[in-house]
Amino acid sequence: MLGQILSNDLTNILIVVVRYFGGTKLGASGLIHAYKTAAADAISNAEILDKTVNDIYDIHFDYLVMNDIMKIIKDEQPEQIGQDFNLTCKITLSIRQSEVERLIEKFEKITSVKAEYIRTT
Repeated sequence: MLGQILSNDLTNILIVVVRYFGGTKLGASGLIHAYKTAAADAISNAEILDKTVNDIYDIHFDYLVMNDIMKIIKDEQPEQIGQDFNLTCKITLSIRQSEVERLIEKFEKITSVKAEYIRTT
């Protein structure tokens, strides 16, 4: 079963196989084949969802640097969750964890920008 999970490059998955004894002993190789086939069938009939682990950040900045911030957002395309443009500006972004460090560094190179971690999704 683990071989089927690994060969399909799946993570965060649970496969449960229930086998009722029907009076015929399958032996070790027969059990291996039965469980492998059941796992392969379950995977082929399942709906596979691609999800990423993201961190939510608030990016605080002044109006003067809005063009620089928007250029980074346009180039990197993190998911924009919200925005608030009052006396100072705030944009809430959902950023893939593998890209957080690089993207936050880009934002913080701009004068008066502060990135604030909110939560992980």
